[in-house]
Amino acid sequence: LPGEAYRFTEVPRVGASLFFTLYYLLTGIHALHVTVGVSVLTVLGVRSAAGTFGAGYATPVELGGMYWHLVDVIWLFVYPILYLS
Repeated sequence: LPGEAYRFTEVPRVGASLFFTLYYLLTGIHALHVTVGVSVLTVLGVRSAAGTFGAGYATPVELGGMYWHLVDVIWLFVYPILYLS
């Protein structure tokens, strides 16, 4: 559970424990993927500024954008599951 001072007697302990376990697991995994995505986009931005990519070679930029949008779409499912249910 969140901490020693946590007292929420209306929710059964097993249910609360399961919710907070899934909450921290899902947000932690998502944060890891966001960190990877920001790192990839930073590397792509630096390489793009150096002139590595052009009209004939832009595959890494497209793949980086696709990964970032995948992380974004996954958040559209994680957010309602955790915060609106």
